[in-house]
Amino acid sequence: MTHKITKYSLFILPLIFLLAGLSMHKNKYANDPDYIYLMNAAAICDGKSVGHIDNPGTTVMQIGAASFTVKHFLSNPQNDSLVEHILKKPDEFIRSFRNLILGLNTLIITALGWLTFSRIQSIGLGLLLQSSVFITANTLDHIWTKMSPEPVLFFVSCIYVIVALLYYKHGSKDSWKYVFFFALITGAGLATKATFLPLVIFPLFVVPTFKKKIAYLAGIISSFILFTIPAITEYDRMYLWFRRLIRHSGKYGQGEKELIDVHTYIPNILKILENNLLFAIIIGVGILCIVYAFLRSIKKNKVISWDVRFLTGLITTSIFGILLVAKQYNGNHYLIPILLLSGIISYFIVSILLKENSKLKERVLSVFALLLIAFLVVKQTPVMKNSSAAYQLSNMEIDSVNIILRRDYPDYTPINYYSYSLNKFTALKFGDVYTKNKLLPRLMTIYPEVYFYDPARKKFLNWDTPMSTNELIKNKNEKLLMINGPFNEKTAGQIGEIGFPLKRIYKGRVQIIYKYNSTVGKPETLEDQ
Repeated sequence: MTHKITKYSLFILPLIFLLAGLSMHKNKYANDPDYIYLMNAAAICDGKSVGHIDNPGTTVMQIGAASFTVKHFLSNPQNDSLVEHILKKPDEFIRSFRNLILGLNTLIITALGWLTFSRIQSIGLGLLLQSSVFITANTLDHIWTKMSPEPVLFFVSCIYVIVALLYYKHGSKDSWKYVFFFALITGAGLATKATFLPLVIFPLFVVPTFKKKIAYLAGIISSFILFTIPAITEYDRMYLWFRRLIRHSGKYGQGEKELIDVHTYIPNILKILENNLLFAIIIGVGILCIVYAFLRSIKKNKVISWDVRFLTGLITTSIFGILLVAKQYNGNHYLIPILLLSGIISYFIVSILLKENSKLKERVLSVFALLLIAFLVVKQTPVMKNSSAAYQLSNMEIDSVNIILRRDYPDYTPINYYSYSLNKFTALKFGDVYTKNKLLPRLMTIYPEVYFYDPARKKFLNWDTPMSTNELIKNKNEKLLMINGPFNEKTAGQIGEIGFPLKRIYKGRVQIIYKYNSTVGKPETLEDQ
């Protein structure tokens, strides 16, 4: 009876994951990455190919398009077309994606624990695998708050762990179906984000024959094509993008033409290990465990066990993942695929060291899982609360500024400072750039009177159509506001020099409003009044 009750503890962590994700605030109008994927998903809904291929991220766009279609079908009070509905209510559609992927990830965490229990009969391992998904706050932030590759990458990586465990417990390692499963999942992961690349390695250690290894690698190619269908027309650009990433040492394919920059590469490796100390310890213990197992096998003249082969493949995969990400490390979300291997690596370490004592093994796994849960609750809870509060403050300020604009300046035309603004129109324009302007005609039809100032080009724009300063001032009878920038007086002065003097009327933490000031020849701020 106690055992039956205990197994239901495997629903606790998924429930916490779901409730915490639902309660987490997110930035409104976060142009990068949310609106990149929103607009490309909308392009798919419009029957077009996508323009963004950097991650590649096509799985995010496909899931987004599916969730948008369902939301539109369930609620469309204005009887708009699907794409019009998305462009009129973009943040609502981002929320629909967020809720769908949060639900899917909650289910996969539940499956992670439940399938482990049903196949391996270990509640301790189930809890350990579930708790490992909370291993970094940076990762949780991306998974809970963003429409980006990370939530989908999390889902695919959890499936990968499940398949690895099922393969381990399968009666015959010679099964072709697991070759198919590994190829399908790996292709989906690579189509989501290139940081999944290290996980290509693991099946090569455990799939038994050369023929199956070749079939697995060929299957990855087919799977990748399947999951990148919306970007097939952009394969040439995708190739050039990844070639630049490989051949140049800087971020996003910039910098010197060299494989790595040793001045940043080694420090980045150390930073990854420092920022993920628990993961680093697991990897270190895993390496020692492999050495011990190999020496023991040589001494006893025994064949290397499957436990050791699995652990060796997982450790090699993780080390390659660290080396890959160190080239341009910019946060733990780059490490999601290998960080989620922490639980299964720990299992094989315990399994090798306590192979002859199954009862002690279960106790050790349970204790390790409970200690990990306690550590993560103490460590992650305050970080996530602070992140959520920061998003909430930003959103409150955005809402306050919109109230000011409607109440005090209803007859003024706002000019959006592109691309640094947190507002609906800047986000839509930013996202459309990453579709290669495939939705620009739709935007111009729905929102014909929307204006931007592009500081890089020093030009005023009606969407992408340049306008002269005098033309804009004359057409709007001098009733103009510039919102969300510039954030320093030097840049404000430079805008004044092109015939558009500014008077600052509001400045907050993330929002700022200037009024066109025709009475002076230079910018005026509140301090001047």
